[in-house]
Amino acid sequence: MINECGKEFDSFKVIGALPEDMVTAMAYVPYQTDKSMFDTEVALSKGTLFTDLYKPFLRGALK
Repeated sequence: MINECGKEFDSFKVIGALPEDMVTAMAYVPYQTDKSMFDTEVALSKGTLFTDLYKPFLRGALK
C-alpha cells in the first residue's frame, strides 16, 4: 500500500522503538512498545496508566 507521501507502508508491520531511517542530529522519542498497565486505582496514585512510564523521583538515589 502507498501512503500520501508516496512511500510504501504496511499497516500491520511490527515497528521497532526507533525509526529505521534516523538522521544525525535529530531528536527522537521511542515508540511506546510496552502494553502493560496499572489497575485504575494504582494508576491514579502513580500518575500514569502505563507501567513503563512510571519513573518515581528518588532524589538522586540509585536503587
